[in-house]
Amino acid sequence: MDGGHTGPGEPATDWLEIGHPGLTLLPNTSGARSAEEALRVARLAREI
Repeated sequence: MDGGHTGPGEPATDWLEIGHPGLTLLPNTSGARSAEEALRVARLAREI
């Protein structure tokens, strides 16, 4: 998540306030810059 900006001059979404029951948000510690890259890294880690 990139902060949730929806357009110029619009506030960022505060994902911690929105939340969802049963959903735990974790910080991006992998360094992935996109969902595609995050999935690739996760698949590689699973092989180790």
